[in-house]
Amino acid sequence: LAATSNVNNVGLRVCVELGLAQHDKAKKYLVLLECIRELVCSTVAVSDYEALGTTWLALMHAEVLAKPVDRATHRAFLVALVPHVDHLIKSLTASTLKTEPSKPTVAAATGAAAVAMLEHVADESQPGGVLHSPRAPARALACLSAAVSLAARQGMGAEVGRLHARLAAMHTDRGETLLALRAAQQALAATRASHGEMHEQTATALNSLGAAHLACEEHAEALEHFRSGLVVCRGLHGEAHPSTARAYHNIGLVHIAMGRLSEGLECAHRGLVIWLTTVGEQHAGPAEAYAAKARVHVLTGEAPLALNYMHRALVIRQSLFGEMHGATAAAYNNLGAAHHTAGDPVTGAACFGKALGIARAMLGPEHPHTLLIEANLAPRSTAHSWA
Repeated sequence: LAATSNVNNVGLRVCVELGLAQHDKAKKYLVLLECIRELVCSTVAVSDYEALGTTWLALMHAEVLAKPVDRATHRAFLVALVPHVDHLIKSLTASTLKTEPSKPTVAAATGAAAVAMLEHVADESQPGGVLHSPRAPARALACLSAAVSLAARQGMGAEVGRLHARLAAMHTDRGETLLALRAAQQALAATRASHGEMHEQTATALNSLGAAHLACEEHAEALEHFRSGLVVCRGLHGEAHPSTARAYHNIGLVHIAMGRLSEGLECAHRGLVIWLTTVGEQHAGPAEAYAAKARVHVLTGEAPLALNYMHRALVIRQSLFGEMHGATAAAYNNLGAAHHTAGDPVTGAACFGKALGIARAMLGPEHPHTLLIEANLAPRSTAHSWA
């Protein structure tokens, strides 16, 4: 494999030649990634631009063919790719420049696949990931923007929608609400044109647009799109599915933002129950649900309940993401808000301090979440939380 640059379908070929059964996804995935890992190392050594680009494309084939069953193994593989990322991006940029005018599709597919994989590495442990330095989001954002242009030029509608949805999420994380809203609108339009209404990617695009409207405090529009996403999720998966849980949770967030606390608490609890029965407690979803319920109890002055739920959210996020992570910073901040409500400003300030240290390191000093924590630490301030 390392000796040839014609590896566009290496993932499919490897699986066929090894005769792996379609249901044996875990074994297939590991064999596939080991072959591609060796190919990446060889390609980096010889700087073969075409092979490098098609290697990334093969990696995308692997993602489509067999979703990872062993998340720890998958993450370990992505960590192993991190040292090569800068070189890969530079080589792919050169590859698209060197591509003959008669091969524009190769350039578009190469660019889109490479950026999709980079984005996957950066986003492996939502929210944050393997590449979780403050520089990584800007780099992934630039690559994603380039990929959207390449994919759109070649009429790759479904890929355009998927990449626009990811752009919207990244802009939201960076506090760029208007850019997030524009990207989310484009994502939904492209996805509907490619897949219609009853499709998983359409549900994702609807949720993306709802989140963008919520970040802009456009609550009616957010509620409309989140409810549409719920209809799609229930139609595709039924009630007992993580995607349906996410849809209920998102609707709850809007109700909480609008001050409809009982409706928000009901939706958050409904999402939590589905998450617990489908994926268990050690998952990002339940942590978000606990955080949402804690916010409601902070707002209603029920400090013991708020502290209980925020402690649960913090423990889960520390287990999933570690200490130095944006989600953990959010949990510390929200726990500080709960202590503030309970009349314990000293413990609250200690939690805010931990949150601020993480946020400055992971998000940067000018990020909206970092600024929110700083405001919470100010004397006589009203404590604010986020998800």
